[in-house]
Amino acid sequence: EKHFDASRVHTKAKKYKEQRDKSRIETRRLMEDKHAQKLRNNKNAKRLKKQNETVKSRLAEARNLETVRLIRHNDTREELRHSRENERVAKRTIEKQERLIRELCLSMGGKKLDWPTEIVIPDGINESQVPADFWCPKSREIMRQPAIVTTSAITYDRAEIVGFYH
Repeated sequence: EKHFDASRVHTKAKKYKEQRDKSRIETRRLMEDKHAQKLRNNKNAKRLKKQNETVKSRLAEARNLETVRLIRHNDTREELRHSRENERVAKRTIEKQERLIRELCLSMGGKKLDWPTEIVIPDGINESQVPADFWCPKSREIMRQPAIVTTSAITYDRAEIVGFYH
């Protein structure tokens, strides 16, 4: 014989309802926690993505600045190299001219040369009208007593040649 106890059934039903409610509350809390975690992860992901983009842009900017600095440095080095090369060429040219003048003087030995009298420039002639061939490459003045260096065929003013060796 089974005896039906209503209070016992009611107590069991009440316990079951409480457990079910606790389970629902726990499930809801877990879902809210998961959702909150997901939101936090999304926020973190967005923040990390933004930081990553910032770092990338700063790196790109730094690379660009370094590239510009290197280009400027190379341009400066190239200009310096060209200016030094131009100086060397000018120095070699002057040395060559001086050597040729020395050779001219040495080739004259102890011989006495009769030089023509100085050329007189008429009063009415402007210096701008004088052709470039009449200007001494050493003194940058109009030659009064032109002297040709035979080894180079360059014409100098005699005063410049004599002044160079005396």
